[in-house]
Amino acid sequence: MNKCLICFERVEETISNNFVCKRCLSKFEVIEKRVILDGVEVFILYKYNDFFKEILYRYKGCYDEELKNAFLNNFLMKLSYKYRNRKIVCAPSYYKDDITRGFNHVKEIAKLFKFEIIDCLNKCKNYKQSEQKYIERNKIENIIKIDKTKLKGVKRILILDDVTTSLSTLKTIIRLLPTNIDVKALVLASNCRFMENENV
Repeated sequence: MNKCLICFERVEETISNNFVCKRCLSKFEVIEKRVILDGVEVFILYKYNDFFKEILYRYKGCYDEELKNAFLNNFLMKLSYKYRNRKIVCAPSYYKDDITRGFNHVKEIAKLFKFEIIDCLNKCKNYKQSEQKYIERNKIENIIKIDKTKLKGVKRILILDDVTTSLSTLKTIIRLLPTNIDVKALVLASNCRFMENENV
């Protein structure tokens, strides 16, 4: 008998992912929103509601690594097909946070795709977007650095990020990537006003 990773109740056999029960699945507010950012398609899976925030905190802040399986839920197969033949570039976190946590939270989710992951981005300072005022968040462009030598011969990339609230990190990554690479982005959750528009 499988138990839900979130509430630990029994997971029905009819749940295809066998990780999250129907009750917890229903609390993920699916939006499947597509926006265009600097010419790049960004696909947002969920609204960043209180439930998502709580589960993300348990995953990142309480080091519950098994919760990596809870976020893609029944979308993994669909998304794996949508982004087939792409290599993944994960939005970076500060390396000391990864050491404390024991894992890189975005990379662990990325591994579920079974795609090649390219470690070409580095966050050179402990700079948390969520703790900054909106106008300060654009300074992220001075924090993220790229090693373009690791992208030699790469044609298609999927940027993966957990949450976006201002798009600053995504914008920075997109602008750092070589222009000859076909880029798409997948964000697990957002609560931004920009979701009301197709182009941002």
